Amino acid sequence: MNKIIEEIGQEVYIYGISSGGALVLEALKTGIQIKKAIIYEVPFITDNSREPLNDTYFNQLEEFIQQNKPSMTVKHFMNKGIGLNKVIVFMMTLMPTWKKLKSLYKTVIYDTMLIKNYTKGTKLIEKYWEKINIPVCVVSGSKSEKWIQNSMKNLSDILPNSKYISLNGQTHIVNPKSLVPIFNEFFN
Repeated sequence: MNKIIEEIGQEVYIYGISSGGALVLEALKTGIQIKKAIIYEVPFITDNSREPLNDTYFNQLEEFIQQNKPSMTVKHFMNKGIGLNKVIVFMMTLMPTWKKLKSLYKTVIYDTMLIKNYTKGTKLIEKYWEKINIPVCVVSGSKSEKWIQNSMKNLSDILPNSKYISLNGQTHIVNPKSLVPIFNEFFN
């Protein structure tokens, strides 16, 4: 990534949402040359407001992938991993986007591995994140589940140079237009 940043030849700002936000955080710990970052709702579980993910979840996910079961993999990920109600997951299977989600089933293991150590229902450890010294804006939606709002507040509290924003009226499926004012203010 640093080679790409060098080629750009100017300051680089980055945005990461969900497990993409976890990827951004991991990159920032390496000292990558980023000026500022905005992170939206990385699915860490840092308290008891939802059931933590356990080894059974991870093992079942790997088993479904190894058995080449796209539908079961995505259902398990959506229900147990993300925490969506089984009725909502069933409704998703009836939508045109389900076919696209199933086609990506082998990638959910990568999303899961990025967050695995931070889904045990315990607070994040400040020492692990202390190398991230650039300004980071941590955002969650005001209508998102309490557990993800709490985890983003926890993340913002332990990052050395961060601020937290609760985005009014938004959920994990954020309207990109609602982020524009945050991008304009924070990245300028």
